[in-house]
Amino acid sequence: MLGALFPLNKFHRETGWQNLVWRYIWGPTNLLLSFGPLLILNFCQLLGLLIYPFSMNTYRKFQRGIAFAIWGWWGFAVQKICGLEVVLSGDQITEKENAIVICNHQEMADIIVILCLAFNLGTVTRTTWMAKDVIKYVPGLGWGLAFLDTVFLKRDWARDEAGIRATFSKIIENKIPIWMTSFPEGTRISPEKLAKSKEFSKKRNQPILNHVLSPRSLGFTATLTGLSGHVTAVYSLTIGYKGHMPGLANIIRGDIKKVWLHVRRIPISDIPKEKHLSAQWLQSEFLVKDQLLEYFQKNGAFPLN
Repeated sequence: MLGALFPLNKFHRETGWQNLVWRYIWGPTNLLLSFGPLLILNFCQLLGLLIYPFSMNTYRKFQRGIAFAIWGWWGFAVQKICGLEVVLSGDQITEKENAIVICNHQEMADIIVILCLAFNLGTVTRTTWMAKDVIKYVPGLGWGLAFLDTVFLKRDWARDEAGIRATFSKIIENKIPIWMTSFPEGTRISPEKLAKSKEFSKKRNQPILNHVLSPRSLGFTATLTGLSGHVTAVYSLTIGYKGHMPGLANIIRGDIKKVWLHVRRIPISDIPKEKHLSAQWLQSEFLVKDQLLEYFQKNGAFPLN
């Protein structure tokens, strides 16, 4: 069980002029320090292609080192500098395991919370994402992800399947350490999307979810099949925020002092291999997330295990 709290930055100030300086000068400065160099790193990643013909292993280490430079900085900075505390509960996980990571999706801040977990466990360089195809055209972040075994999804299985299979084959062939991370809901939750999700669940006679959207199973089942034998567990993460759901700016300015993260580790051997059964498993897992978030709203924290 993970009962420890990630530490608050001891230099953070709650009130007074120090807090104003922190929020309105250092916060934006930290944002520029985090996102400003991305284009420079993109250029370095591009130069890394010169290594590719000679040593794929060296090329991959080079690209992962660049990923650590920025993702590791974000995971460090929001905790040690911006004062974010991530309250962890649930199952123990380690840095040595290849895993599929699934998480509920509320805001862009969710990505930072996952990076905090990865940073504290030393798995930043393992973290790989499933992302919307349009993101790869975004300078900085999107261009960077294109060098890092990211699976980009067009939401059209006929167009996605070949690229997904090729990426998974490369991961297995080269024994790449991995956290394949995705948000199976496919989008951030909102009242309008939740209403549509409930209507969809009613039509299909599925349980009504009140705090998460009904998950899309194609990407998850494809990942289970494509990474079979390489991953040993699914990490099911559930993130809880008190009050309003924070954006990236709230995290960076230090407006948000705590977030809660519950971890469930499910061995791959416990998940059905047949696609229709693994899709049902995913649906049941999101029912568990819904119940966890219901508990969180009533009690202000997740259960310890």
